[in-house]
Amino acid sequence: DYDFTGVAFAQTAARTHAAVMAQARRKTLNKHHLYLDTCSSINQALERGYLTMISPTKCGLRVGCNAGISKSNTKGMLLDAVDMWLVSDGVANLLSVGWLELHGWRIKYETGTAWEVTSPGGLSITFRRDVGVLSGFPYIDMREQGVQNFFAQVAAQREAIGRERGERYMMAQHLVRQWSAKLLYLLHQCGQRQHRDA
Repeated sequence: DYDFTGVAFAQTAARTHAAVMAQARRKTLNKHHLYLDTCSSINQALERGYLTMISPTKCGLRVGCNAGISKSNTKGMLLDAVDMWLVSDGVANLLSVGWLELHGWRIKYETGTAWEVTSPGGLSITFRRDVGVLSGFPYIDMREQGVQNFFAQVAAQREAIGRERGERYMMAQHLVRQWSAKLLYLLHQCGQRQHRDA
């Protein structure tokens, strides 16, 4: 026997139908679990608790799934490390495999095993497979110290990369100014020679 309490499915019945209304009051999955999702195109968090740097966006989000349509105009950083939409009326905290791959993360999995996710900086974390109704769905528990340490290290790497890029940008700007000054000097010298030669 399975307990399917809190699970919602897409319905074609009118919104006034009792079953549809009950699903509209659906429960969420474990709010402390971050599920690795191969179908989602975005990262989303259910609540602010694990997000930092929360701010409104200029462009809103409207996303649909079997559980319905969710909207948001707020983003933040999951444990200071990963861009997330704050979708308070969502069903789960989701980490998109597509988003991760697009941003340089690597995902390694094999049927029946845990999923290993590696950050662009080479740090790895293992997503366990859920049991019961969500059997096989890969997740991590964000309350665990090891998970928080992983994301803290990813955030530190991200910050260091940002600093390094900023330093390279500043150096490039300095070189551009330096070469621009030299070029202007040479052009000025050529202009004076041409003026004298004329």
